[in-house]
Amino acid sequence: MQGRHRESMMAEKILSQEEVDALLKGVSDGKVSTQSAPAPSRGVRPYDFTSRDPIPHGGISGFEFAHERFARFFKATLSSVVRKEIKIQPMPIQVLPFKDLMKDAPAPISLNLIKIDPLKGQALIVVKPELLYTLLELLFGGNGQGPGKIAVTEFTPIEQRVIRRFVVMVLEEFQKAWTPLYPFKPSLVRSETNPQFANVMSPGEQIVKISFKLEIEDQKREIILAIPFTSLEPVFEKLVGGSTGTAREVDPEWAARLRAEMADCRVSVTAELGGAVLTVEEITRLAVGDIIILEKGVDEDLEMKVEGRPKFRGHPGLHRGKPAFQITSLIYDRREAQHGR
Repeated sequence: MQGRHRESMMAEKILSQEEVDALLKGVSDGKVSTQSAPAPSRGVRPYDFTSRDPIPHGGISGFEFAHERFARFFKATLSSVVRKEIKIQPMPIQVLPFKDLMKDAPAPISLNLIKIDPLKGQALIVVKPELLYTLLELLFGGNGQGPGKIAVTEFTPIEQRVIRRFVVMVLEEFQKAWTPLYPFKPSLVRSETNPQFANVMSPGEQIVKISFKLEIEDQKREIILAIPFTSLEPVFEKLVGGSTGTAREVDPEWAARLRAEMADCRVSVTAELGGAVLTVEEITRLAVGDIIILEKGVDEDLEMKVEGRPKFRGHPGLHRGKPAFQITSLIYDRREAQHGR
């Protein structure tokens, strides 16, 4: 019985002559593919072992805080030097290989090697020719709107001195901006105009690209600071509290510096006399001399708000001939109390 069953199965698998002819015709016409189907990938995808993990969230917040400060400081300094209003805006931070930064670099280009103590390695400040010639035009009395001198093979001694002065200003404001978070001491090591001579990093090394957009009249320029990712790892650890766990310990030195900087911030403080609810028709009928009855009683304390949040209660009055507000009690927010604010 088993032998007959195997013979019947083999007979079913054997093609007839008509089926064989049809199959050969399909192959010759290209209607039947002779290539085997690709094996399923099962979720396998390529991985670059030279790539780095994304910057931790705490690190991003710290960088954004420092770069906003740098933009304000450098805007004031550079505007006073060129005697023209300049807008400076920090751009999103990028992590990319060093070769990607340099692949489109023109020659000549100002590549300024920077030592940032106490970090290891060296960084780069990139100044493109377009930015240099815009600065030169402003410094020599122009309006900064010219097309710029681009077709050059090397920078003149005057242009090199302008670049050095510009880079030193960048480093001074960079140090000032980062002082509350991480005290840097950046210094200029040397400058190169040929990308081939500025191989401070290997082509595949991951860098953190920090760039700022400058707007001068209708001209848009860019400052680029490139720092090796490995050099910034101590900074990331300090910004996130030295731990990647959920229960992070706050660095008291960092917290003290942050509090000192926050103490100088200006905030708006308002005291509201009261409010009232009116219909649209009542509002359209209002005229000079009309009286609106507020919800607050004359003897009730008013609320004083700091940046829109109720913080104090008290009552208005006069002090040395000027309107004043006397605080009688504090308003506590449970959510802020849990965070120690």
